[in-house]
Amino acid sequence: MVPSGWSITSLSDIASVERGKFSARPRNDPQYYGGAIPFVQTGDIAAADTYLRTFSQTLNAEGLKVSKLFPENTILITIAANIGDTAITTFDVACPDSLVAIQPKKNTSDTYWLKNALETLKTELDSKATQNAQKNINLQVLKPLKILTPPLPEQRKIAKILSTWDKAISTTERLIDNSKQQKKALMQQLLTGKKRLLDESGKPFEGEWEKAELGNLLDYKQPTPYLVKSTDYSNKYQIPVLTAGKTFVLGYSNEEFGIFSENLPVIIFDDFTTATKFVDLNRLEITRHSLAP
Repeated sequence: MVPSGWSITSLSDIASVERGKFSARPRNDPQYYGGAIPFVQTGDIAAADTYLRTFSQTLNAEGLKVSKLFPENTILITIAANIGDTAITTFDVACPDSLVAIQPKKNTSDTYWLKNALETLKTELDSKATQNAQKNINLQVLKPLKILTPPLPEQRKIAKILSTWDKAISTTERLIDNSKQQKKALMQQLLTGKKRLLDESGKPFEGEWEKAELGNLLDYKQPTPYLVKSTDYSNKYQIPVLTAGKTFVLGYSNEEFGIFSENLPVIIFDDFTTATKFVDLNRLEITRHSLAP
């Protein structure tokens, strides 16, 4: 049911819909790149929020000759690979034909409202994509796309409300990021003894810290089978292992029976830049405060 005063319109009735362009072959020819013109691709749009504020490539004057430039406040929508991602440009940009530029017609539609309206149709657009080497849609799908359209004054009110929510979300995300950074700094201070806490009597903890091997700090129980088969660890003896990756799980390895895991704590190393496939946890050193009185 269409609300009173609203209408169902085609996208091409309320906005110009134009495909991007980059006709150079080969596409990676360096003679077209490295200038001052932002060249936006699907990944830039997928990584953006409501507004596109960053870009990963630029074109020079020769590159612009084989591409197409769109003005600030244009809605860019992805039509290849990831279908239906949108962002509003905050600067003039060039883009390839994997993006479509949508520019609302004056006195017909509001940019912010239309961007959000298109966002609600992402699933529908994805369902219309053809599957060749990769999923894609074309202008024949976008231009006749039906959009439930309120009068322009109501569009602007809707846009204002949604914009307020976006700003609130952005503020919350920044606060969370700041809190994570503060926690990380505090962890570094607490876990290295640079910041000392108070004991139950209100006095600062005292005493030297020491290096202790992890194998001396944990009690290992009989392991239970885990679903992952070990193919990279050939030691015939069962020893605790640390699997490579961002998150490291305590467990046992046995080449014949696979990897075993207990209800032991998960250790996360945020700053691990390199890691061997397996590490003997018994020999892993942990810095701790001495338990001696």
